[in-house]
Amino acid sequence: MNTNDFKYELETEKQTDSNIVDLWIQSKLSSLLPNIEKNFNEYRLDRASNGLYEFIWNDYCDWYLELSKSFLNDSNKTESQKSQMRNNLIQVLEISLRALHPIIPFITEEIWQSLSTKNNLKSIMTQPFPRNKNLESNKDSVAIIEWLKVFVTHVRQIRSEMSISPKKKINILVKGSSKLDIKNLDQTMSYIKDLASIDEITIIKEKDDVPISAIALLGNIKIFIPLEGLIDIEEEKKRLNRKYEKILNEITSMNNRLSSEGFINKAPSDVVDELKIKYKNAEFDKKRMEEQIKMLSLS
Repeated sequence: MNTNDFKYELETEKQTDSNIVDLWIQSKLSSLLPNIEKNFNEYRLDRASNGLYEFIWNDYCDWYLELSKSFLNDSNKTESQKSQMRNNLIQVLEISLRALHPIIPFITEEIWQSLSTKNNLKSIMTQPFPRNKNLESNKDSVAIIEWLKVFVTHVRQIRSEMSISPKKKINILVKGSSKLDIKNLDQTMSYIKDLASIDEITIIKEKDDVPISAIALLGNIKIFIPLEGLIDIEEEKKRLNRKYEKILNEITSMNNRLSSEGFINKAPSDVVDELKIKYKNAEFDKKRMEEQIKMLSLS
């Protein structure tokens, strides 16, 4: 592991030259802690548990660990920069354990004891509830990494749909990028390449021709994955047409329900809201498939 034999300092000051990934995870935790404490004070253990679960499982264990691997394996990073990230990896975990301790005390105690030899003489139950005073809060870093997450998720979704091996390096083309998108891409390029197994990312102009490709839509951005040599184009056409027919039927069914006054008036509001979200997502998927079918029809 990247933190084996690393000497973690339990008491740390705010880091003044943190990278965007560390700033992102610290900002997420910093905004979470006051809500967790508020939930505990109001005896809403369900909300506290859900908030911590989402942060630890999705933000920390899923995205932050993967992003940190990319950072720590980058030969262009200095040992000082890597040491700072290793310390942040453990610091965020340590703080999370203290926040989680009232919910799962035995597990958090065991993990906390293993973080530092200094902890062997203490117990996590005697430690204060964490505050965010030593955590950074940076909205720009949060916005950039959340943008990265959506970008990578879109590319991974296409790879999965088309059964392209996660290990196979691909090239992608990006069209319709704003100045902000290009800035985000510049700052996260190495992470995106590692997390989405990409060889080259090329930004192209609107007027530029694009080879037969799979398409992902990210706001105004179109992400193209050239398909030559990756899949059987004719089989992909058939698969997309079947999927398109299915989603049209789903949209029609949802539209009929949402157009029914009986459903709107009688169904619980959360059920109606959930269906509206599903309908919106289905319309987005329909648009993406139409772009894809149009692209493949040129072959």
